[in-house]
Amino acid sequence: MNRRFFIFLIISLALAPCFAQQSLKPFKTIESKAKKVKIDVLNNIYLITDNKVEKYNFSHKTIVNYNFQIPDSEMIVDVSNPFKILIFSPNNYSLKYINNQMTESAKTIYLDRFTSDNIPLVCTSYDNCFWLFNASEKRIERYNMSLTKTHQSSPIYLLSSEDFLPKHMVEYNEKLYLFIPNNGVLIFDKFAAFVKKIPIIFEKKSSFINNQFFYIKGNSIMIYNTKTFEDFKLIEMENEIADFDINQKFLAILQTDGKLTIYEIVD
Repeated sequence: MNRRFFIFLIISLALAPCFAQQSLKPFKTIESKAKKVKIDVLNNIYLITDNKVEKYNFSHKTIVNYNFQIPDSEMIVDVSNPFKILIFSPNNYSLKYINNQMTESAKTIYLDRFTSDNIPLVCTSYDNCFWLFNASEKRIERYNMSLTKTHQSSPIYLLSSEDFLPKHMVEYNEKLYLFIPNNGVLIFDKFAAFVKKIPIIFEKKSSFINNQFFYIKGNSIMIYNTKTFEDFKLIEMENEIADFDINQKFLAILQTDGKLTIYEIVD
């Protein structure tokens, strides 16, 4: 990394309130064919292709693979619980769980066996449950492992006059975040009741941590602060960004050329 670029990082971080006393330190670079990247709370990195997930544990210098039986370019991998990773294939409605050793830990759930609705999104929920976005009914629904519905929202089209297609959802601190490109982020409580809408405009991936939304804009990672309602540029890469993920200690950025760059967030 050249000196000018490193200075840019420090200045960018200083502008963002929650990063005022922190900077990004290059940690690792990996050449890959991945399309998506994830980081869990234990700082494991997951690289996702159409047919497999690669888990990198840099502390123990190990790499473990999990191969999909049926390739799916829209595969969803939720690592919110690193000991019970959710894998959902929208193409065949299969929901799997794998453990931290990347082996299946439960029987495969086929959603089309208990619903005929269109289900493009699924994510992990507390108490071994899961959320799904029901595109047919335009609502979120929560199920337990017995496939009993515990909660559901009102139709979401009542909350917005614009057409939308959610691309991502995640539960964080007992709230569910539904990310809608070019529209905003809808927040629901743990009972599926609508809380509020964050009017953040993004085209690709967005993530949430420490009261801030991080999102992709071209070849940059932007920050939207929910308290000041301001946008800041966190970092600019050489090439367009395909995906990213962030936790309390690391930022992983996957560029469209397959290059993964991991930054350590340091004081």
